[in-house]
Amino acid sequence: MEKEHRNSSPEAVSERRRRLLKGAAAGAPVIATLQSGAALANTSAYQCLLEAQSNPPDTVTAQADGWVRKNATRTLWYANDGSGNTVWVYTIDGQQFTETDADGDGLGDPWTGAGYTASSDPSEIDQPVQVLVYYEYPPDGTDATEVGPYPKFLATYTPPSGNDTTPLTGTCLCSINPGAPQCP
Repeated sequence: MEKEHRNSSPEAVSERRRRLLKGAAAGAPVIATLQSGAALANTSAYQCLLEAQSNPPDTVTAQADGWVRKNATRTLWYANDGSGNTVWVYTIDGQQFTETDADGDGLGDPWTGAGYTASSDPSEIDQPVQVLVYYEYPPDGTDATEVGPYPKFLATYTPPSGNDTTPLTGTCLCSINPGAPQCP
């Protein structure tokens, strides 16, 4: 019996090796390490928090934009002293707040209206707006608790716990708190 002639060129040798490895790989079990669901959720939540802190959104918008927001109205008020000073007053859940923080506590000042008159221009009265909602979160980023809406709470507000506050997108909120009422 005559010995079969084999091509021993480098290309032929490489092709035989490739086929041998493919065949061996097809029959070998695969072991993979996957990140746990909880660890992946925490990583996702942390990334959301970082994004919210590095690219904060506008505090007030005319319409929803993916951030967790609350419906409010705003009206422009004019100072009665002739100075031309104005202030936007936001009505949220029947309460009125300004964007000012006279005592530096991180809370918008409740509106009294003293010394001001509401605008008579219909385009400056009871404008429907969407205001940010701020959330408190612990350093590990594993949970988020609603603090409240802007301007009742400002970006400078620190809750009694000392934890940071931040706005969140709807998807971030649902990653951190899947049971939140805003989550499907």
